[in-house]
Amino acid sequence: MLRIGLLLLILFQLETAFGQVLSVRESASEKPMEYVTIASQKSKMMVQTNDKGEADISSFKGQEKINSMLFGYIPITRIYPQL
Repeated sequence: MLRIGLLLLILFQLETAFGQVLSVRESASEKPMEYVTIASQKSKMMVQTNDKGEADISSFKGQEKINSMLFGYIPITRIYPQL
């Protein structure tokens, strides 16, 4: 399994009435990545991406650090505006 050199390409989509949806795709293939865990340790919040690689992250607004993790990939830590 490739662990080094694979990055997640994270894109935003703004849904009109439902908040902010994060789309997670594998950087090389651009395929949606399901079951990616998106978490904030400080607030103890956690969500996972669905089969389309999407997760509602509107509850994470204002968090200092947001971690994206999936087994076999390098974890990524960002702040909300960087996503």
